[in-house]
Amino acid sequence: MGDAYLDIETTGLSWLDAEITVIGVYLVNGNDSKLVQLVGKEVTVDNLLTTIDGISTIYTYNGSRFDPPFIHGSLGIDLEAIIVVTAKCGIAQLQEPRKIL
Repeated sequence: MGDAYLDIETTGLSWLDAEITVIGVYLVNGNDSKLVQLVGKEVTVDNLLTTIDGISTIYTYNGSRFDPPFIHGSLGIDLEAIIVVTAKCGIAQLQEPRKIL
């Protein structure tokens, strides 16, 4: 089981009137990694499910607020029902708090 870092590009902010143009997935399993980009007509249910097969956690910049709901609305895949989705928004948020003197 590995992890995936997922980001989508869209033509708008709502799946109701916009579409996904790119799904980028960076797959990490131990020391192995691989970048998968689904572009245009490659953005399909089957291609995304094949890409994330065997993944235990998906990290997105916005957590569960944008990418997973947009994918669910556009492609009908509820990522949060099958995989843990979490946010990883930047190195500053991941560091331990420091004591300022």
